[in-house]
Amino acid sequence: MKKWWFLFLIILFIPYTTACSPKQQVTKTNISEKDTVVTKEIGQPIENLERFAKFLQRYEKGEKDSIRIITLSPEGESVPNDLSFDGTYLKLQLNSYTYTGTKLVKKEDGDFITYEMQLKSDIETYFPIIYLPK
Repeated sequence: MKKWWFLFLIILFIPYTTACSPKQQVTKTNISEKDTVVTKEIGQPIENLERFAKFLQRYEKGEKDSIRIITLSPEGESVPNDLSFDGTYLKLQLNSYTYTGTKLVKKEDGDFITYEMQLKSDIETYFPIIYLPK
């Protein structure tokens, strides 16, 4: 459990380690606003959550799809995460890093549901994608 909190904290503090302003961090992609999910602090309402649900449905059917998940820090800075599924692999673009995954895993812990991407590697490693209230 401590490992996941550590990864979550890394995601939250990435904006503080870059020299970009929040406007520069959100890069233009082929993902439209209607395909964007906005999360705030854990436990806060999530904007456009139904789009994430649609992504999950398409993923489960093996259909290609892409969404952007923007995490807002308490200071208002944004961290864009572009998540795509090509029918075989998941890809997560986080700032200038790309992570490839083999599957999405739903984990329930206390009051939250976490969706994590199992990374494509020799060891079983998971990367948290989104935290949802139960």
